[in-house]
Amino acid sequence: MTGAGGLALLAGLLLLGHVGGSLELSSLLSQGEAVRSYPLYVPLLLSHAGLLRQLEHGREWVALVLLIVMASDSLAYFTGMAFGRHRLYEAISPKKSIEGAFGGLAGGVLGTLAAKLWLLPQLQTADVILLGLGVGAFSQVGDLVESMFKRSFGVKDSGVLFPGHGGLLDRLDSLLAALPVFVVGKAWLGL
Repeated sequence: MTGAGGLALLAGLLLLGHVGGSLELSSLLSQGEAVRSYPLYVPLLLSHAGLLRQLEHGREWVALVLLIVMASDSLAYFTGMAFGRHRLYEAISPKKSIEGAFGGLAGGVLGTLAAKLWLLPQLQTADVILLGLGVGAFSQVGDLVESMFKRSFGVKDSGVLFPGHGGLLDRLDSLLAALPVFVVGKAWLGL
């Protein structure tokens, strides 16, 4: 596993281990830790897109990750809005729901299925399910990690580049965590 993949996995396990808990946010990530790790967060994780692009069918692999993340984010949002009753991790992201998280997992699988149909017919059913669930889950973890960074600094958005959507990192957070997990999953599945 790459260093960035390990970073994403560690962040995911940290958050998943405390989902729904009453742990104080300050004990998860101090402001000093956030300041030290934030400059490494984007380049280390985003570099995996370059690694994928260099592979045979590189454009298709990058498109697959984007499809998984966008479908997961979209279905999580719409499912959460329609059915969300139980908060996922209120201290970090008060509007996210457990129901929305399950919708996001379904979205990840649907995004992978779309890529199989249009871009990567060599994917098998098990690949579609495992990549969709795994990458879909970690795209949600990426969103929570970004929220954790923002909460540690006491801000709502990471910037104002996109009115109503916040900064660039608010748009990339899911993708940043998904990329290294996808690279590891792709290798593990022998794709």
